[in-house]
Amino acid sequence: MVKEVWGDGDPPAHPSGGGECGEMGSVGKIKKYISSPLPCRTTVILILCFTVNLADFFVFKEVKMSTTKYGNFWNKFVALVSLIGLIFVLIQISVPTHPNQTIKAKKSEAKQYIASINKGQQAYYAENQELSDNISDLGLGIRLETESYSYDISRINSSRYAISTATAKNEQLKSYSGIVYIDIVHVDYNSTKSMICETDEPSLTAPDNFEYVKECPSGSSEL
Repeated sequence: MVKEVWGDGDPPAHPSGGGECGEMGSVGKIKKYISSPLPCRTTVILILCFTVNLADFFVFKEVKMSTTKYGNFWNKFVALVSLIGLIFVLIQISVPTHPNQTIKAKKSEAKQYIASINKGQQAYYAENQELSDNISDLGLGIRLETESYSYDISRINSSRYAISTATAKNEQLKSYSGIVYIDIVHVDYNSTKSMICETDEPSLTAPDNFEYVKECPSGSSEL
């Protein structure tokens, strides 16, 4: 249960006072990439074959037509540089996105969704003088289920606080929670404040067990 810690007209106070293909990321790992299982190895072999054929058609044709010693050397040099360049470009195109970049993008989705829900709750409170227990009421148009996260309002006291969660579906992802709470500025005037918390380690459980409205639950940190 959330400890609200409200006094007579005072705002809340802080309790203490204060796949193997995905591993390929550079040309320096080409050997590892080529030796990896299908379809990685097949992809590289097809790219190399295609590149050699292009080089033979567009570049080595000129080499064969050369009749001078220096011209022949220069054409071979150009052909070699062109071949290396084509291989480099094609391998870079074929390399999948690094897993860390994918995880970062998925975490970014959760942060943006929770931030939007927090702002939606604040706008809803300004209009209705209470917080909502339904994300759909906030008019955000966001999906409650995505490939990586489930979104929900897990705990609420409509006149005091509302806690939303982004629960990860992948063990490599962190989970998130957002809290919007009422800050009693004056007996006749209230304002809303918000906070987003992120689990310190990847977790399939969102950190929604707030003890105090101004402090993230144990095992999570404020963003």
